[in-house]
Amino acid sequence: MVGRFLLGLYNGDRFPFDLTDLRRLDDPIFEDCMHVLRMDARACEREVHRYFEDGRERFERMAADWGPQAQRT
Repeated sequence: MVGRFLLGLYNGDRFPFDLTDLRRLDDPIFEDCMHVLRMDARACEREVHRYFEDGRERFERMAADWGPQAQRT
């Protein structure tokens, strides 16, 4: 679920994330997600994938692993 959350930050049109899914996270992981969301919303210095080297490639690998087409039943 955290992977899908991060993908939503990366490209919300391509990877929509239902915010009600955050309710299922335990408190420490929920707080980590809020820190990332707050950083992205407040800093707005760059797109989320540009905060680290090879970010686009890393997010695309994450999309292949955890994106909507990769969800398992």
